[in-house]
Amino acid sequence: MSENEPNEQNERTDSLEAIEHLIALSEEAVDRGDFTANEEYWEQALAMRLRLVPGDTEDTAHMLDDSGVSKELAGKHSEAESLFMRAVAMYETIHSQEHADIATVLDDLSRVKESRGDIEAALSVQDRAYSMRQRVQPKEDEASVMALMRCGFLKAQLGQLEQAETDYVAAHEMMQRLGYGDHEAVAKNLANRAHAISYLHRADESIQIFEEALAMQRRLYAGDHPDIANCLSSLASIYLVIDQPHKARPIIEEAHAMAARVYPEDHPHRGTIEGWYQTICENTP
Repeated sequence: MSENEPNEQNERTDSLEAIEHLIALSEEAVDRGDFTANEEYWEQALAMRLRLVPGDTEDTAHMLDDSGVSKELAGKHSEAESLFMRAVAMYETIHSQEHADIATVLDDLSRVKESRGDIEAALSVQDRAYSMRQRVQPKEDEASVMALMRCGFLKAQLGQLEQAETDYVAAHEMMQRLGYGDHEAVAKNLANRAHAISYLHRADESIQIFEEALAMQRRLYAGDHPDIANCLSSLASIYLVIDQPHKARPIIEEAHAMAARVYPEDHPHRGTIEGWYQTICENTP
């Protein structure tokens, strides 16, 4: 066993320095992709913190949130949700009012609720986080952009397409004001908006926005990238829906070849692209 692996025999005496050491080890574990070790280090660090400082403090609430993220990365969404809720409750006790720290944890809680399939609850929590952030921290920033994009994405999953588009447009305008330019978030937001309005029977507009997103992705990424493959597939599917399979065929062929290079064989996005590839090929010479 490596000296850096979690082990009760390797634990130090409870101290703030020992907690910092465990957190440093957790960061190393994430860097090497070992999310199980990362979770265990955070579990040890949090337990030590609670023994050392049993009351409600901002540092403890922050560690509850970070521990929740470690559980999320390890795929333990139920445990992550419990830690996020404890962090929210502690922050609410400490601040006695709305606060940016609470909004941050609510972002995390929304994400894990989505992972557990409760989209309505995820949207409710995300809406609360965004609204709270607007009240306590009205200056526009990256956190506000990401929260607004997530509101749009969750609304789209619930079929609230007009409301989703409103959020996507607002997020795009906010990013323009913040001077984003070519940016991964801008391209993703454009693609999400195009996808939503494709279901509103606005194919021409959807195609135009997908092409804008695709052009930005090609400027951002050198060569193959999952976002490019997904965007190509979505664009091809719209051409098929509007009965232009001859335009869809070369686009889906590029998406299909790229997906084979960027996704493992059992990845769901690769399966989706494969399905559109088969359908479009069956409808073209």
